Amino acid sequence: MRKLKISKLAVFFICSIFIFSSIAFAGGTKSTGYTQTNYPVMLVHGVSGFDDLLGFYGYWYKMVEALQDGGASVRAANISAWNSTEQRGDALILQIQDFLKYTGKAKVNLIGHSHGSITCRYAAYKRPDLVASVTTIAGIHKGAQIADFLLSLPPGVQTVATGVINLEGTIIDWLTGKPQDQNSRAAMYSISTKGVTEFNAKYPCAGVNGAPQETVNGNLIKYYSYTGNSPLTNILDPLEILFVTMGGITSAKGGGANDGAVPVAGAKFGTFIGEYPWNHADEVNQVLSIRGPFTADPVTVIRDHVNRLKNAGL
Repeated sequence: MRKLKISKLAVFFICSIFIFSSIAFAGGTKSTGYTQTNYPVMLVHGVSGFDDLLGFYGYWYKMVEALQDGGASVRAANISAWNSTEQRGDALILQIQDFLKYTGKAKVNLIGHSHGSITCRYAAYKRPDLVASVTTIAGIHKGAQIADFLLSLPPGVQTVATGVINLEGTIIDWLTGKPQDQNSRAAMYSISTKGVTEFNAKYPCAGVNGAPQETVNGNLIKYYSYTGNSPLTNILDPLEILFVTMGGITSAKGGGANDGAVPVAGAKFGTFIGEYPWNHADEVNQVLSIRGPFTADPVTVIRDHVNRLKNAGL
């Protein structure tokens, strides 16, 4: 009799797990509509970026799938890994047009990481009729001191460095199957404090001063941002040493708190959602979701933000 009761309890327990697992799975599917925005979402990478390598490893690691599961129409842009903001921005506009043609929608919600932030701003400035919102993650709205440092190196060192970086960008784009021109010196200047100051003057945007929205040529565009603030996150992260080093240089050159590449102060744009104990790669769930213990999940954060866009009618 006792064995029978135990067996019944085991069956009940297993069935309960199955039922609740099914409910949980259903809750994360497209049918929930949690991320089902009115306008499609386009994700725009930063330097050394891509859409996906060899067709399966995404820059926005596990993020595209998570947003799609919640109902969003999402596409990761693939523009030059290293080039000027204008060159990348013009390429982005073409990809936005292609995406909108595919979805049949009139506008897109842009989400840009790092250099992708001002690339999105450029596209919105040039074609405000195609953009419903711009969200920046670790946006370089006031420039990056690490770029200033690299541009201050002796000419010979810069020549070698840019050659190596251009090769890296070429390899990255080759692995995506979409080879593109690389110009790392133009990229570095674009994200330097001087370069961004010139960019802000040439392509002004109210979001840089904290305005939550702006009407450009009769088109309302809403602005949002969030960022990381910790170069040191997890010793298992293969990029930890790089970000700690870059973060130290950024602080030493007056950048203040940063994520190992971009100062927190300059990342604030439009409605500032907040800062998280992430490094520059954690913000897009890299590398392989490795981040500091007990820190916010970047996938959850971006899902919640896209839900915010949905609730704003975007």
